[in-house]
Amino acid sequence: MQIRRRPPNPAVAVQSLRYQVAVPDAAPRHILEEIVWHKEVEVDQMRERLPLVKLQQQVKAAPPPHDLSQHCAKAKLSLHSSLRLKKHHPVKA
Repeated sequence: MQIRRRPPNPAVAVQSLRYQVAVPDAAPRHILEEIVWHKEVEVDQMRERLPLVKLQQQVKAAPPPHDLSQHCAKAKLSLHSSLRLKKHHPVKA
């Protein structure tokens, strides 16, 4: 199965005009291709809202991630038992 990453007929924007040429194979061939195309639009919108430089600044300022093994030790649980609990009760754990 081949997945096209972009539609074969991208829209072209010129000043205030936006147009798109109709191509016979313009529709996604299957659901996975449709998801990839939609996700690309979402990522482009996120990049406009939060540029890479600002994202990198936020990452540097973020607190370090928590250590799961330390939290399990404090709660007197083994890591294995907490993961097993998560497997059997994904919503509760």
